[in-house]
Amino acid sequence: KEKEKEKREVKKSLFGGSDDDNNDDQFSSSVSPINKKEENKSLVDDVNLFGTNNKKSSLFLDNDGDDDPFISKEKKISSSPQVVVKSETQKKSIFSDDEDDPFTSETKSTKQSKTEKKVEENINSAKVEVKAEVKEEVKPVVQAPVVQAPVKRDYTPDADALYSAMKGFGTDESGLVGIIGNRTRAELHEIDLAFRVKYGKLLTDKIKDEVGGNFQKVLVNVIQTPALTDSIYLYESMAGIGTNETVLNEIVATRDGEEMEKIKLTYVEKYRSGLQSMVKGDTTGKYETLLLALIDGERGKGETQVDHKKVEEDAQTLYQNSSEAAFIRVLGRASNAHVTAIAGLFVSKYGKSLQEVIKKNFSGHFEDLLVILVTPRADYFADKLYKAMKGLGTDDTTLIRVITTRYGVDLEDIKKAYTQKHHKSLYEAVKSETSGDYRKILLTLIGA
Repeated sequence: KEKEKEKREVKKSLFGGSDDDNNDDQFSSSVSPINKKEENKSLVDDVNLFGTNNKKSSLFLDNDGDDDPFISKEKKISSSPQVVVKSETQKKSIFSDDEDDPFTSETKSTKQSKTEKKVEENINSAKVEVKAEVKEEVKPVVQAPVVQAPVKRDYTPDADALYSAMKGFGTDESGLVGIIGNRTRAELHEIDLAFRVKYGKLLTDKIKDEVGGNFQKVLVNVIQTPALTDSIYLYESMAGIGTNETVLNEIVATRDGEEMEKIKLTYVEKYRSGLQSMVKGDTTGKYETLLLALIDGERGKGETQVDHKKVEEDAQTLYQNSSEAAFIRVLGRASNAHVTAIAGLFVSKYGKSLQEVIKKNFSGHFEDLLVILVTPRADYFADKLYKAMKGLGTDDTTLIRVITTRYGVDLEDIKKAYTQKHHKSLYEAVKSETSGDYRKILLTLIGA
């Protein structure tokens, strides 16, 4: 009886049941007939495992909704995850957000404090990220320099002014000098193009119609491209009976490889014949060979600096071998800078000039051409101008040819060389030897 009473009390504490016989019988019938000791032990273990809290009595509901507190240990172990899930679910359903959770040690205030702390940490973290992003954004950006295309100048106003200076009766020569004498070769070329477009005629043709004499020759020479002016001089030097070797030698010897290429192209366009063919028909022997070597040679094309080792080799070759073939081979394809370096080294190393060697071993037009090659450009042209104005009268042909072909090239260097060699400025020398509009245009081109 005491054991049955104990069982009923346990049942009552677990399920909230009454002490009536029906419950007692139901309870008794649910227990399998096992040994009393083992039954009591199983009952005590179940109580220790699940506790006696009536609120948790629902934890013993199985999948079918039936009460089964006295199950085997194996079944209790296998079903324990379900018990935990159901208890957590019930916790969520039982307690609202505004109530303290009795299953944990956290109160509402503690939860709120932790939440606020977490929010603050998130805000601080976000601030750090924003600062990092801002710092990365303000890094200086290195941009490539913007290269602006040069604004092309309109040369139509100059073309209009020149047209007005030659329009109607008479010509305003001062107007022609003021524009043509104060423009570069490149600008004069653009003005000529603008004149053709607007007035349908070459500027040089219009000038030939309006003015004449030496004044006309100077204007036409500087307006034309340098290659065209040189082509005309070369053609005239070999046209007709005889050959003007002085002009031929001067132009061929003093132009570099790039200038000579332009001359050859322009010559063919104008005269429908090759420059080389013209030279072959008017010259012979070693003189012809040297001229053709100079016309077709590289002569500085693509050269950026002087090869001093090659200079030493060439100087030694000319010192040891003074044959025509050696001089043609060394000087016929060399640039002006290279030849000048050879001439300087030759004097310092062997104690005599190349001019002396040339004059001693060669003669005629071949000698004259070689002397021009080894003479510094500015010195050569300064001497030509001096001889053109020396004594009675003036060689206007040479004066015009040299000043107009060297204008925009190396006329400034020639002016300096002239003063140093002849103790008088080129400007003053020309002024004393010329007059009228012819003088005005020459002096304007030379500059004070």
